Amino acid sequence: MKKMLLVTVIGAMLSACGGSGSDSSDGTGQSKSLNGNIDQISYSDQEFTINGETVDFSQAEVTYQDIHFDPNNLVAGMRVDVDYDDGRVSEVEVEPVLTGNVDTISGNTITVNGVSFTVANPPSINTNDWVMVFGYTLANGQWQIDIVTAVNAYPFDEVEGRITDFNGQAQTFKVNGMVVNYSNTPQHEIDDDQPLQNGLWVEVFGDYSSSEMLAREIDIEDEHDFDGTEVEGMISWVNSDQSQFEINGRTSVRVDSRTRFEDGNQSHLTVGRLVETELKNEAGYLVAVEVEFEGNDSGVNVDSFSVEGEASYDGTTLTINGISFITDSATYFDDGLTLATIDGRWVELEGTEVAAGFLVREVEPEQQELEISLEGPVDAGDNSLWGYKATDSSLGTTDGSWVDVECQFDGTTISRCLADD
Repeated sequence: MKKMLLVTVIGAMLSACGGSGSDSSDGTGQSKSLNGNIDQISYSDQEFTINGETVDFSQAEVTYQDIHFDPNNLVAGMRVDVDYDDGRVSEVEVEPVLTGNVDTISGNTITVNGVSFTVANPPSINTNDWVMVFGYTLANGQWQIDIVTAVNAYPFDEVEGRITDFNGQAQTFKVNGMVVNYSNTPQHEIDDDQPLQNGLWVEVFGDYSSSEMLAREIDIEDEHDFDGTEVEGMISWVNSDQSQFEINGRTSVRVDSRTRFEDGNQSHLTVGRLVETELKNEAGYLVAVEVEFEGNDSGVNVDSFSVEGEASYDGTTLTINGISFITDSATYFDDGLTLATIDGRWVELEGTEVAAGFLVREVEPEQQELEISLEGPVDAGDNSLWGYKATDSSLGTTDGSWVDVECQFDGTTISRCLADD
């Protein structure tokens, strides 16, 4: 479950990561889950390593969407979910982000079902092969593709990512640039946890035809499925006090006083860091039990935003100064705030820009003061930031430039904006 811009590969960093090195067959009776990339695999021993642990899959059911997957087709670089039952591996589930037929291959650029991406090393595949594509979202919203592998075709295609260009009347939206048509999707095959809207992370299964995916089933990501799971990935967003972060552009995690850190501390929670995070569900939010830091910062930058103002909510859309913001099931509301109580409140929103718009990761009540901290894109034509017009030239004149500033505030306009260090 995973803004497809042009996909850029910056190296298969996850496969180089180590970990705790514990063995899956230690007989401790432990039940848990691991989610990450296969680092190494031995077919003769029927073992692979993931998140630094050795997994014996000899007695495991290996599946893709509850359909048997040939264990001999498992390869390093695939993302899998491993379930333990009483200390033994009971199931290995293969988790691609895109499946379907190869349209074209041109050098390092491959197009599958109309979605084009770049790989560092072109795989041994051919046009019309049915392939599985594995990867994850980088901190800047682009994708890293770890591996593309040809397998026998399954009776459906898949695409995964955030919804953009949602059109409820036409019953269409896009995922990673692919048009999804759900006009004939049975209602019971569409998750009803929340209404379809821009910004939701979905898995879509169906038939790709005539440049669009005819959806048979639409699954909305439920982050609570990661309860009790150890997840490997890249930090794609961190809030201002490093009490919340996001993994792989999709999984939002809280940090509390009980969170343990290995090979680092809370101050090392920065965008681009690779981490293994043990998660648990508390009061509807994922909390980090332990965070293990792996490798160095990837050097990938991300446009995080922060805005204060009076919130308006009409039951569908959250706005500040007429600017729309996206919330989802992972948006964290501090101090008892909810969407039902936010209208008219002075709040601070923090989040990150995705293809669908400004995705809110944290909402916190604030008091209006004579100074205001803002981070986001400058509207040079209007000399404003988040709808607040500047009465001087302190914002600069570059339209769209991303700034992090603290300004004087009279309740309507801003002035004397200085870089917020």
